[in-house]
Amino acid sequence: MKNSLTAFKTGAFITACLFVSIVSLAQTDSLVLKNGNVIVGEIKSLDKGVLTIETPYSKNDFTIEWSGIKEIYSKSKFLVSLTNGKRLNGSLKTAPDGNKIIV
Repeated sequence: MKNSLTAFKTGAFITACLFVSIVSLAQTDSLVLKNGNVIVGEIKSLDKGVLTIETPYSKNDFTIEWSGIKEIYSKSKFLVSLTNGKRLNGSLKTAPDGNKIIV
């Protein structure tokens, strides 16, 4: 009986670890807002200065004006279209000086 209880606890622990790993992999994007708040989730789009991010803790996606974002970090790949027509493909992160976004 004691061995089966230990096996159950071990199995439950492994299952919990796998669940946490899967959830953390799905949340690869982070936003730091100018007011200091941090939002972790999956960036869905940036259109006309409004970024949309999906989080596991809200039923609705968050929409944030680009001017309210201080830092952005993502390992996901994005296609970025610039106003001059040039297109860039890559992940996003804030430059060390905090003034630019690196693709």
